[in-house]
Amino acid sequence: YAKKIMEAMMINILALVILFCIGLTPLVLIILIIIFRDRENDRKREIYEQTDYYHQTHRPYWQLLNEKGSYGEYLIYQYLRPYETAGARFLFNCYLPKEDGTTTEIDVMLIHASGIYVFESKNFSGWIFGSESQKKWTQTLSTGRLVTKEHFFNPIMQNKLHIRYLRKHIGYSVSVHSLIVFSNRCTLQEINTKSPDIHVIQLDELFSTVCEIANRVEIYLSKAEIDTIYARFDKGDEVLSCIINICKKEKILSAAFSGIGACNDVTVSTYIAEKKDFITHNKTGLLEMISINGNISAD
Repeated sequence: YAKKIMEAMMINILALVILFCIGLTPLVLIILIIIFRDRENDRKREIYEQTDYYHQTHRPYWQLLNEKGSYGEYLIYQYLRPYETAGARFLFNCYLPKEDGTTTEIDVMLIHASGIYVFESKNFSGWIFGSESQKKWTQTLSTGRLVTKEHFFNPIMQNKLHIRYLRKHIGYSVSVHSLIVFSNRCTLQEINTKSPDIHVIQLDELFSTVCEIANRVEIYLSKAEIDTIYARFDKGDEVLSCIINICKKEKILSAAFSGIGACNDVTVSTYIAEKKDFITHNKTGLLEMISINGNISAD
């Protein structure tokens, strides 16, 4: 953030100097700078709204810039976008159901031929201390002479929990890779890990780390298998219609399906044995779907 602010300040100062030299008044200079910045922001927003991250999250551009967590997820997506153009798929903010009725959220997933990459995003600054076995990690921040320490839940344990529930849905035949990604603004001062399949890195190391993992994998997923794992409905889609359309497109004659997510309009049918008929109940509002299970067959 600081680097971007400094770059913007330097551009503005340079523009002021140039325009002042050609004889424009300070008021005109200010108006021109505001127009220039608005146009630049509009350009960046238009580019952002063409990304898969926006299409999945529907997060406004202004909100993205003001939420550190969301911006950290978006940066992971940006660093790994070349994989998307090569046929890989991304999923963001995936909620997986737990036994107690609550959910666990995966920040970013990349479904690639070399497996599923589960990313835990930590868009932090300061010094970071922690080990694989510690329940709490420490973030040390320094402002002048004031030094403060903040504690946060071990992200390695956090991602292990995500992967545990992910495997319940996809099974164990697919390679799953755990990556904890910190921002470039922080310093990983003392991080101790023992497990070879756990990667605690910064954004600058992200692309090379994924490449290294992909080159080590011996069993690869086909495009059909990637598409089997990845079936996402956009906001406003009708679930049954989407499932039918997928089956028609892929020429699937019979299949079982399962899923999770959220919806805002549901019709629940209850079968009354005495009447030999169904009674329907309509529910609206933000509703969490703990599980969706069913089967489908061609007529």
